[in-house]
Amino acid sequence: MPYSRAEMLKFAVAFALMKMKIHGRKGALTEEQRYEIGDHVVYELKRNGDPWRLNENVPDNHPGPRWQADESKT
Repeated sequence: MPYSRAEMLKFAVAFALMKMKIHGRKGALTEEQRYEIGDHVVYELKRNGDPWRLNENVPDNHPGPRWQADESKT
């Protein structure tokens, strides 16, 4: 089942928040809170139109994140 661009964005936001600490509280965000924030980000982006085409499906051959290995350090 292909993911929509909105779902991919939500997962990326949730992943980025995984190690986020909350000031004034002990601990970190729960998984549920991270996904709730991801949903809210997608909602806010869609609220004034959808220039990011978040409702479209991601292609099956989606390359995923790309990191360039710095081979000069090895």
